Amino acid sequence: RGFYDSSLEWVGLEGVQVVGSMTGGSALGRHKLSTRFTSIVRIASMGYPGREQLVSVYSSYCLAVARVICPTHPSWKSKAPLLAASMVHVYHQVSSNFSVDDFSHYLFT
Repeated sequence: RGFYDSSLEWVGLEGVQVVGSMTGGSALGRHKLSTRFTSIVRIASMGYPGREQLVSVYSSYCLAVARVICPTHPSWKSKAPLLAASMVHVYHQVSSNFSVDDFSHYLFT
């Protein structure tokens, strides 16, 4: 197994194992990782993105979609950030009102 690097040279990989885990909340069925496991693996932790970061990401998505759907419409460039901000606002409102701590199936990502 492996991949080709930027100069098209084959880079082989052996004995690599990637384990991913995304956790949140403390509802039924969620357990902390054991210290026996975490003592023998390398761990990278990343928090949730902030509101401004989400607006930036979704503005790019909205703008890309608008370019495909209506490429000649002049106002989408200025409207994409507003639409993205609205989407992020709705996400935050829904996720704060429907907590995974209340019901385990209320998990928004």
